[in-house]
Amino acid sequence: MRFCRCRRGPERHGRDRGGAGGAGGGGAGAPPPPGAGAPAGAVERPLWEAGIGAVGGSFESWPASSERTALALVVPWFVYRGEVLRVQDGSVTARVVDLRRLVLDLGVDAAPAPRDRDGGVREGMPKLGWMLEAGPRLRWRLDDPDSLDERWFASVAARAALSVRGGARPRGGVVSPSLDYLNRQAMGGRFTLSASLAAEFATSSYARYYYDVPEAYATATRPAYAARAGYLGTRLYASMQYRIDRTFSVYAFLDGGLYRGAANEDSPLAGRERGVSAGIGVIATLGRSDRLVTVPD
Repeated sequence: MRFCRCRRGPERHGRDRGGAGGAGGGGAGAPPPPGAGAPAGAVERPLWEAGIGAVGGSFESWPASSERTALALVVPWFVYRGEVLRVQDGSVTARVVDLRRLVLDLGVDAAPAPRDRDGGVREGMPKLGWMLEAGPRLRWRLDDPDSLDERWFASVAARAALSVRGGARPRGGVVSPSLDYLNRQAMGGRFTLSASLAAEFATSSYARYYYDVPEAYATATRPAYAARAGYLGTRLYASMQYRIDRTFSVYAFLDGGLYRGAANEDSPLAGRERGVSAGIGVIATLGRSDRLVTVPD
């Protein structure tokens, strides 16, 4: 399971709400109408929004795992639509380069710790922790960069990894080329749809964390195995969010993995050639900024 995926394209700042507007229409000195100067289809949204989110679902315990982890969380929810810093869609990004078609940003991602279980394939082995990942992503807009409806991107992300359980330890990283889709105006504008098809390639340190079986932990049914760098798998991710009103939204996601041909498919800890994670959630917005920004929604 991962708490991220497609992020929206460039956003443009607009005006603050309010101002010394005069009566009547369009007189000298009157403030511009909402969205003036913005691209067609752009909308005004608060600079930030905050609330509470709840999510629940069933997830692969790790890539190609034969075990599953059920998870339910209630967490703070926050969106920030800054010119450089963006907090949205479950991820944090800092936009470094923003050209007409090319965007370079920095992102943060996370995967939760698997649930411990008796009789599992890792019984007696060190427990796995949270996996935190961060790094740059280069995105190239494939369709018309002025289009504000459906958007297609070719992306390449490189993420350094850190495992967290009783301390933090570096775990190499992952490189992931992907094809991304985003539509924030689906079905009359209340639905946001996103999808991503990505191939993932891991360093040896990352692969060893999930697939290594040292001699000390080998058993009759779990032979020793030395994991290696290489192809980790292909992932297909899709999500949908429905805005009920200004306060409540609901969302659902599906994250599928294909692991046939992976570098470590022979590990006794890689029990499946395919897997899927799925979940649903709800967001309640409890506060928002009075300042508005114009975004190409």
